Amino acid sequence: MSTDPKNIDQIKVVMAGALLELRELIDVDVDQEGAFTKVVCLFLHAIISTAADLAELSSPGAKQYIFSDIEAGKRAGGLKAIHELGVDYPVSNIKPDDMENAMNYLGRAMSTALFKGLYELPKPLQSEEILLRAIEALLANLLNQRFSNLDNPHDILDSFCEHVHMNLDDLQQLRRLH
Repeated sequence: MSTDPKNIDQIKVVMAGALLELRELIDVDVDQEGAFTKVVCLFLHAIISTAADLAELSSPGAKQYIFSDIEAGKRAGGLKAIHELGVDYPVSNIKPDDMENAMNYLGRAMSTALFKGLYELPKPLQSEEILLRAIEALLANLLNQRFSNLDNPHDILDSFCEHVHMNLDDLQQLRRLH
């Protein structure tokens, strides 16, 4: 997003005008408690959904980026705060040097997405077998796309397996302690 003050001001003017037109269109009395807030929410949902759908058509995956960016903007304090911060406002609130929390954050996000996708499948396909095959396909695609030009992806996979084994050993030790 451009942080040019002229662009920010122009966006505010356009949005205020559109909101006033929307209020007139649905004939809401702004003095009515809560009515105007509902109009604003409807307006924002319509704009966000439409913009995200349009972006997704031209760039698959853009919808999720847009929704994450909106969440980050909300956490940062809205348009004024974003303008003051520039575009560096992560959704996760993880410090740039905190590798462990970043790794855990991504792991939880991937796990959530994987299980959400699993339960969107027809009931007969909701199995551990499908989950395992999905992870295998994801890993193979990632290794091929990200590491095929650096080294042998099989070497990366071997290193990956070593780390998985270490993490499994750590989890088993934690289970024994509890």
